[in-house]
Amino acid sequence: MFLTSPPFWQVMLVVRRILEGVMIMNNTVEAKKMDHSRRLYQRPGLAILIVLILYLMTVAISEFSVRSLVGNSEGAGVLVKFGIFSLLVFIIIPLLLKLPRGNVSFSEYLEVIGLRTRIPIGRILLLALSCYFIFAVIQLCGSLVYYSMHPGKYVFDLSRHSLLGSGSIISGIFEELVLRGVIVAILLGAFPKVKAVIISAIIFGCLHLLNIPNPEYTTVWVLAQTIWAFGLGLMYAYLFVTTRTIWPPIILHYLISGMVGVWMQGLDGQDLTSALYGIPFFGLLPAGLAILWSRYLWKYWESTNQALSEG
Repeated sequence: MFLTSPPFWQVMLVVRRILEGVMIMNNTVEAKKMDHSRRLYQRPGLAILIVLILYLMTVAISEFSVRSLVGNSEGAGVLVKFGIFSLLVFIIIPLLLKLPRGNVSFSEYLEVIGLRTRIPIGRILLLALSCYFIFAVIQLCGSLVYYSMHPGKYVFDLSRHSLLGSGSIISGIFEELVLRGVIVAILLGAFPKVKAVIISAIIFGCLHLLNIPNPEYTTVWVLAQTIWAFGLGLMYAYLFVTTRTIWPPIILHYLISGMVGVWMQGLDGQDLTSALYGIPFFGLLPAGLAILWSRYLWKYWESTNQALSEG
């Protein structure tokens, strides 16, 4: 994977060291910043608020940069957004804010947010793909129900995937790194696991309220979207907290975003029926089943590992 390739981390380390060298030019200011940063990660509410504001600013900056610099070039847009979001996740948050665990090494930071893992890649893929299979089955059932009441709409069209689109790639990677890797890690420093998962899911759901000004959607539709986003947030956070790696949520989020058009094209943001369809079939039901399945699978792997170690 690109994020695990040595050249990428070497570039990030070089940039980090350059910034560190610039910052220590003024020792007094640096000491104050470090003292403030150490306090920041111990104040989860303020820390999360700052991270969310920076994340939304990064979204706006990346969208403006793509429109200004590359226009309609999808591939170039992905690269531009990737670079801008990388600065937030790999430089600003760990170096300037010292989040989510204070002043730790870059290697420790990668482990805290779940990018570094000892879990075999086969297990990561099996977990993510099997969870998506649950989503695919539930969404197919939901499509059959929804489109039975809307003649002329298709149920399944694989050509409408967006697996190569910037929305799928960037949201799959960086929404998980920020909203799960960083924010959940901050919450785990202050709350038990269950509470951290629930709070992070509430945050994820509430972020979708920002769609209310969008004229394509009614307020009721956005409220329904917020509910099913809460279900998705529970699932993503549960996977991260349980496995202690961000890769299963990244892969699953990418697939859900990239395949959404296959199932949901034709849903009307002004239609209450489509809003009600989304709550059980796109959010709560598949997310709940995915949590139960991943819980069973993970416990099975743990018991297998324990048996092998004892043997």
